[in-house]
Amino acid sequence: MAERAKVLFVDDEKQILLSLRALFHPHYEVFTAETGAAALDILGRETIHVIVSDERMPNMLGHELLRAAKQKSPHTMRLLLTGYADRDAILDSINDGEVFRFINKPWDNLELRTIVGTAAKIALDTADMAAVLMPNDMVTELLLTKGIGILVLDETPALQQKVQRLCGPQYPVYWAATIDKALDYLHQADIAVLVADLAVGREATTEFLKLLKRQYPLIMSIVFTAVFDAGTAIALINQAKVYRYFNGSTPEVLLQRSLQQGLLLCQTHTNNPKLLQRQEVEAMPDTILHNPSLAQRLVGRFKGLRARLR
Repeated sequence: MAERAKVLFVDDEKQILLSLRALFHPHYEVFTAETGAAALDILGRETIHVIVSDERMPNMLGHELLRAAKQKSPHTMRLLLTGYADRDAILDSINDGEVFRFINKPWDNLELRTIVGTAAKIALDTADMAAVLMPNDMVTELLLTKGIGILVLDETPALQQKVQRLCGPQYPVYWAATIDKALDYLHQADIAVLVADLAVGREATTEFLKLLKRQYPLIMSIVFTAVFDAGTAIALINQAKVYRYFNGSTPEVLLQRSLQQGLLLCQTHTNNPKLLQRQEVEAMPDTILHNPSLAQRLVGRFKGLRARLR
């Protein structure tokens, strides 16, 4: 008999937990917790494959729980139920909790079943690699392939110069002021991390990130934006699996750490291709694309990349 995934639902409303148990119990071994502390206790006792937490809870918010869950059980797939107004929750869930999916409230039962099912399958398929998924902040030394590079997509070279200074000479850092130039570098160099300012080309950069992740899931994307938009941030996790999302000025030590972790994660996925399942993005119907003609042109450029990137 196939192993049943263990799914933990966390919400301070008992009735919601009862409803979720009824919805998922036929297919999974379901656990519930009304507080973050109770959820962490369960994570310490059980091999939980998927945790689904509400954001708005007393004592410990959902994104705080997912941050702690990542440290306690890095193999567990983390999902957050949140509203568009939860700015800090969204940013923290990306940067510290490394959430797999955001689920908007109120949720649709069919959509929720699909997302949990995807997460559960990935967790079960990669269960034998749990030891590889150590928390990134425990990494003290990087043993990386020389020659892999970082690509900075920004309108000026200032960010590229900062990234090069933080990374040192061992990793080449390329600068592209346009998406077309970025694609040129992807043809020419082995890129492990993309650092992108969302202001480049406005919505074109978000389209580029979504399509890039589908063609080359190894690349870890770090994005910057001066103006936070919750819908864009959620879409870039669910449809582009961005690794870090920075709004406003970022301390250099944090940027340096993020670059190192992104390089390490790309290397980890290269050495363990099965783990790329954890970079899976949700389906992106054509209706989501803001600029279909741009998307068509990008897809054409990506076709030329496909053979080399593989």
